[in-house]
Amino acid sequence: MNPLAYLPPLAEALYEYSRQDFSDRPRVALALRAEAVAAARRMCALEPERTDLLTTALARYRDQLTLMGQDTGTATTETDLLRSATDHPRPVPPPYGTSA
Repeated sequence: MNPLAYLPPLAEALYEYSRQDFSDRPRVALALRAEAVAAARRMCALEPERTDLLTTALARYRDQLTLMGQDTGTATTETDLLRSATDHPRPVPPPYGTSA
């Protein structure tokens, strides 16, 4: 199967799984979101113009880090988000708990 067909749904499914089934287990949720970021990075490597998937996955990962109070990881993820947005300009979702 072509990775272009399964990577976007995989990234979305991992996020949904983290949110619905592991909201009470933040470390597991974070690991699932990290896997979603890895899938999105792979997709972006295959199709560089598909940064929307990577930007969304990074924002969701950042949100989980914020919920867990992991400021160092949040700062690193913000850097990745900005780099992604600079390489291929798209709106970056605001951090969790803030308004747009």
